[in-house]
Amino acid sequence: MPNQTNNNEAQRHVLTKEELVREVGRICQLTLTDSQVVVDAMFSGMVHSLNLGDRIEIRGFGVFFSRPRNARKGRNPKTGLEVDVPAKRVGRFRASKELLERVNLMAKTSAPGAGY
Repeated sequence: MPNQTNNNEAQRHVLTKEELVREVGRICQLTLTDSQVVVDAMFSGMVHSLNLGDRIEIRGFGVFFSRPRNARKGRNPKTGLEVDVPAKRVGRFRASKELLERVNLMAKTSAPGAGY
């Protein structure tokens, strides 16, 4: 059964890594073990590139990149005490125009919560 998450308007499908592995295996006619290796290698390569500060551009899909976030003062939600939050890099994704158009087209033609 597909993974579901609550939403104010409707139930929406959440694509899990396990489902992605199964779909890669089905499309590429691979065993689950082989498709798991493919998916893990892809994610590992992406994380490695982002750690190096590289951009990952996938034409027709979007761009993954990381940005520095400056150190700042924050608050501990339990105690309310001020804490130092160190500088770090954060991952970002910017969808391509083509992906946004395809998602919006699918949203107009499918029922809410219809999955993928």
